[in-house]
Amino acid sequence: MNEEDTFKLFNIVAKDVKKAKKDTDKEPDKSQLVRRVPHIYRKHLPSIHEDPDFTKDAPEFSFSAFMKEREQDPSCFLDVFQDGTILIKVLKEGSSYPDPLASVKVHLVCKRESDGKIFENTLNEDAVEFRVFAGITIPCLEWAASSMKIGEEILVYSHYKHAFGEDGQLDAVGPNENVLIYMKLISFTLSKFAAKQKKETKTLEEKIACADQAKNLGNDFYKRKLYKLAADQYSLGVKKLNCKKWDEVPANLQHDIKMKRSNLYRNIAAYYVALSIWEKGIEFCTLALEENNNCILSYARRGRCYAEISQFEKSLSDINKAKELDINNLETSSINTALATYKKKLAHYKQDKQNYETNIFKNK
Repeated sequence: MNEEDTFKLFNIVAKDVKKAKKDTDKEPDKSQLVRRVPHIYRKHLPSIHEDPDFTKDAPEFSFSAFMKEREQDPSCFLDVFQDGTILIKVLKEGSSYPDPLASVKVHLVCKRESDGKIFENTLNEDAVEFRVFAGITIPCLEWAASSMKIGEEILVYSHYKHAFGEDGQLDAVGPNENVLIYMKLISFTLSKFAAKQKKETKTLEEKIACADQAKNLGNDFYKRKLYKLAADQYSLGVKKLNCKKWDEVPANLQHDIKMKRSNLYRNIAAYYVALSIWEKGIEFCTLALEENNNCILSYARRGRCYAEISQFEKSLSDINKAKELDINNLETSSINTALATYKKKLAHYKQDKQNYETNIFKNK
């Protein structure tokens, strides 16, 4: 069911309910609606259908097991808001991320906390489709879908304020009801909205404004540790600033654009550093330095990445360059982090080399 079908169905349901109450002052016959509306779409819709057997083919999961696992190993869970209100555990890794502006298709199995019973299961029906952060479904699903890969399977625990709220959802979810949701991302499609968003911006000023907006949104996501979503926004900002006719760009704007691109590349590098993908971190720090060869943070970050892969000469060179440029001590913390990594990795390297040489000598 796509967005357009859903809104059409909303209208059909609303008209049916209004007509039934006007004619008979009673709730409409539950057999009137042939197509079932998934509960995640029906935050404000009346229940006028018979739910099928939701336990069929549903995977095994429970609130108690979920929370017990979290107590034993919190590192396996993503705490979206750092307050325990949305928790995500990956059950099966996916292959690749969908386009950040696409509509995603997901299968869901949803349980309520009060009795642990399933109130939604789409595994034997059409997958649910929605565009992330379009407001068409409950917030916890949007946050979860925003960082999922194709084929990925997860469990999402949500506090009621990010699910169905204080009122609940009629017969499905009670007031102030927390939920636990199994979720699998099936596929994605580029919606009309996304296609429109991807059109080339006409003016250079609009491109710059869009890039700034993408960067600010990316920074907000990064603070929430939604690194993939942040990187998507930074990449979108870079695309907006790719000028095909660079020679025609006014001289006063060329410097500004290069600085903005450098900052965006630097931020993408931070995403890869957070994932410990050091080679990609080096790649994007280098791109940042090609735009702005005085970027202190890019030298420090690349210096750390070089240390992590035991390229110590390059690492120390970048760290020393960052120190040289940081005359106002603006990036002391990042430089110290890079230097500490360099010293630690170099010490381990020397120790490993010594152990190897000792073993060689003993075996002679």
